[in-house]
Amino acid sequence: MTASSSGRFRTKTGHVDVSPESLHIARTGLRGRTAQVLQGRSGTLRTWLLYGGLIAALLWLGWASLKVDSVPLAAVSWSMAAWMAWTLVSVRNFSMAPVVSRQAATRIEAVRGWPGMTRDRLIVHFDEDGRPARRFILMPGVLQNGRGEIDRAIATLQAQDWPVEAP
Repeated sequence: MTASSSGRFRTKTGHVDVSPESLHIARTGLRGRTAQVLQGRSGTLRTWLLYGGLIAALLWLGWASLKVDSVPLAAVSWSMAAWMAWTLVSVRNFSMAPVVSRQAATRIEAVRGWPGMTRDRLIVHFDEDGRPARRFILMPGVLQNGRGEIDRAIATLQAQDWPVEAP
């Protein structure tokens, strides 16, 4: 039985069960359990706190570096803090919803990653409590034998009539 006929495809931290009515995102294995512990059910507050703490530490490191006349270290620290702040702002409508209903979903965007740099991923755009939200689904990497998993995911979603925008 193939992944597209079973209505399931693999992700970085588990798998997604696809039906015409909903997507069920399950976290399994060591990576899934670790992600669950780190992010919890919603993930949003813990992510903001973690990034906020790292940004504050990098800003403090930059300021402390200036006191000892280490301008390059200050520049690197502040650049990293700015990049992390930008990343945090760019995921502001991020959701960790384990189930996305077909009625709430507006579209699914398939994005190819840069080889060796980023992973292939699906971005599910949907309405959550009347607000637009996005759910990122990261595909397995090359070391997880994840080549072609994005294609299997697209085929599985299209077989169940989900609105997928192929890359």
